[in-house]
Amino acid sequence: MESEMRGIGRMARDSGLSMSALRFHDRAGVLVPDWVDPSSGCRWYAPEQLGEARLPARLRRSGMPPADIRLVPAGWSGADTDLVHKLLEAHLRRLEREFSEARGCSSPPRSPTRCARC
Repeated sequence: MESEMRGIGRMARDSGLSMSALRFHDRAGVLVPDWVDPSSGCRWYAPEQLGEARLPARLRRSGMPPADIRLVPAGWSGADTDLVHKLLEAHLRRLEREFSEARGCSSPPRSPTRCARC
């Protein structure tokens, strides 16, 4: 079993999440290890969980708030896809607003290099 499984260190390296982030996602119920060794407490992740781990890592790197990231996997699995789309749209609007503010503009950019007022 363990030969196919990833320990928390390898999962951290392969996914882009830190070990503490993996522990946090486990406690939050976002990414629960496939198996936890009852004697040592070591977390083991199934190969198919790598993609699940990469999604929160990408969203966090994009600046999505952790509270929103917690909601994405549950919604994405079919429970509430409308919620996921709303979260992603809100995050995109937030990024566009921050981009505009960084450029000194008050309107969203029309292209990566120009905004409506520039």
